[in-house]
Amino acid sequence: MTVSSSQSSSAVEIDCGACVLRPFVPDDAASLAELANERDIWLMVRDRFPHPYTLRHAQEFIADAGTRVPPTNLAITVDGRAVGSISLFLQTDIERVSGELGYWLGKPYWGRGIMAPAVQAMTAYAIRMFSLTRVFAILASHNVAS
Repeated sequence: MTVSSSQSSSAVEIDCGACVLRPFVPDDAASLAELANERDIWLMVRDRFPHPYTLRHAQEFIADAGTRVPPTNLAITVDGRAVGSISLFLQTDIERVSGELGYWLGKPYWGRGIMAPAVQAMTAYAIRMFSLTRVFAILASHNVAS
């Protein structure tokens, strides 16, 4: 895993081997809209994830993600294409040293060994960048791979 980052959100790039994590760019919207608009993905994520997932949803998500410095929402990319998302939700109050991971991967990319290294890389990034002592994820019991 190779990590490069600075205070600039566009400078974060994490090479996970099977994928690269990087901040979203406006050109990712079409790919996100196509891949996220899958009922099987929607069934495994939090209720705030819309379905159907439209180009407008993708554009709004990318615009919001771009406001966070350092970034907490990163594109999971394969061969330069955004094929999923991994996000860190920083906790507050007595849980302020904790962060929750949320992630999804486009269905054509399932079973390729992409998500495990992405989660490991995002966890290391979260601990280093935000001085966290706990990173966790809520898992869907029927998603054995997760």
